[in-house]
Amino acid sequence: MFWKQQICRLWLGAALCVCLVSNVLGNDIWLKENELRSGLGGATIDGQYVDARGFREHYNADGSLNYEEPVGNAKLGGRWSIVRDRFCTIYDQSETGGCYRVRQVSDNCFEFFFDTRTVAEAQSSTLRNPTWTARAWRTDRVSTCEERPMV
Repeated sequence: MFWKQQICRLWLGAALCVCLVSNVLGNDIWLKENELRSGLGGATIDGQYVDARGFREHYNADGSLNYEEPVGNAKLGGRWSIVRDRFCTIYDQSETGGCYRVRQVSDNCFEFFFDTRTVAEAQSSTLRNPTWTARAWRTDRVSTCEERPMV
């Protein structure tokens, strides 16, 4: 009887490990709507793209946004929204925006992974394998991002 209890404990332990690993590797790394809204809504972020270009973006409470790149003086207006746990930034005069999965890698460091080009795609698509696009931090706090991407 004792060995049956030991085997049962072993199986339960293994099942718990599988659940924990699947949560870490699964969709639980992505911020959810309420986390995106509280972490980025109303904030100004500074960031850097995969190609090392810098940018600044402000997400206004009314859903509008202001985007700028210091090099080249690019400035755009647009709209931000959250669609099915994706953070969407759609620009008025450019097709370079899109919807991103976001993960918070430290207290004030967010990584953005491109998922869909449009809000309509985000509303209807299944989860994809998004690609790392940028890292950013809120300007009202000290950045906690490391020098290199966390991918």
